[in-house]
Amino acid sequence: MVRVVLRFKKTAFLRFLSAIETATMVERVLRRAQLPLVFSRGYHRKPKISFIDAVPTGVADLALYVRVLLKERVSNISKAISDVSVKNLHLAGVWWTDTDPNACVDRYAFRAFLKACDVQRLLLQKDESFTREKKGQQMEFKIRDFFKDVEINLVNNIVMIKYFQERSRMAKPGFLLGKLMREGKNPILVQRTDALCGETPLNLYLGGP
Repeated sequence: MVRVVLRFKKTAFLRFLSAIETATMVERVLRRAQLPLVFSRGYHRKPKISFIDAVPTGVADLALYVRVLLKERVSNISKAISDVSVKNLHLAGVWWTDTDPNACVDRYAFRAFLKACDVQRLLLQKDESFTREKKGQQMEFKIRDFFKDVEINLVNNIVMIKYFQERSRMAKPGFLLGKLMREGKNPILVQRTDALCGETPLNLYLGGP
C-alpha cells in the first residue's frame, strides 16, 4: 500500500459547500477516477481519506490537502483525477509520501478582497474584542490573537487583506471584517491561500512546487 497527498483548489460557487459536502465531493471524484482505494472494514466501508482543517463555508480554498491510502501507485493519477473532476475543483499538486499534513501543519494563510473602505478603521479594528462560546461559557477574545501579521494593501480601488491563523486558534473572517460586513461593505472574496509547516509552505515541505 502507498500514500499520496493531493492538493485541490476549490473555487467559485464550490466555496459555498460545507465541510461534509466538500469531503463527499472529493471522495466521489476519487471513486470516479477508479483509483485503487483502500477501504475501512465493517458494514459501512469508507475509503481511507483524511483532510486538513476545513475552511468556513463561503471561503474559497486554494490549499485543500487530501491524504489518500491506495493499494498501489498510479502512474497517471493527475490525468485520471482531472478527467473526472467537477467544475471549479482543480487538482494542483500530487506527492507520493508518507508525510501526514495533519502532523506538521500549524497555521494557514488567508487573504480577503473588499471594495474600497476606511483602511485606518480596519487597522484599529484588530485591537477590538469579540465573544465566543467556550466550554458552555461566553468568553471575550482579542481579534489580534486570532488574526496574525495582518497586511492591508489598496490596489485599483480594491482592498486586499492578508493574514495568518494558527491552527490552534481559528476564527471566521467575519470576526476581523465584521463591522465592514455589517455596514454592507461585504468581502468580494475570502481565500485560504496556503497551509504552512512553521515558515515553510506545505507543498515545499512535501518536496515539490
